[in-house]
Amino acid sequence: MWIDHAAHGAQTPSAEVRYWYREGSIAFSEHRYLAAIDDENRAISENPAFEPAYTVKGIALAYAYNDSYNAAMLILRQAITMDPYDGYGWFNIGLCNERYGFFGQGIAAYEHAIHLRQRAWWLPWAYYGIACIYGREGDAELAVNYLKVALKYDHKTILNAARSEQDFAPVRDSPQFKDLINS
Repeated sequence: MWIDHAAHGAQTPSAEVRYWYREGSIAFSEHRYLAAIDDENRAISENPAFEPAYTVKGIALAYAYNDSYNAAMLILRQAITMDPYDGYGWFNIGLCNERYGFFGQGIAAYEHAIHLRQRAWWLPWAYYGIACIYGREGDAELAVNYLKVALKYDHKTILNAARSEQDFAPVRDSPQFKDLINS
């Protein structure tokens, strides 16, 4: 997903940097993680100060390999060091931690992203990510509470995702989860 980072204070990057960043973002959304890394590397080589490219590169690395947590987190931490107010960077730190089973750190990063109060496409997915973590842990009450918040932003998309989400398997038979999913 292409994000206009110039809207929240970043210097407008060159057309070439924007092109490679956009291509990398699209590749990531299409699960072509190695292509995303290559595209973001091109953006970074053109402008090493362009933080958003590090954010996408870091999360793409987290998904490209099953043992790349440390390398991915190094890049993601570099990104938020460059721009500590980039909610998408914090969201991706949450996602990376969730992917590798560091649930407490994942929740903390998602919460940090949420508290930055940015109205962005990823905001409901930060709540959804927290709900998934609580679902994995078998805490139906907290999973449902966070899922309810996510649903306020994009009811149809979030509900469709939740219906088939494997992370909710431990709570799928709970009455409150069934009530929410069947609403």
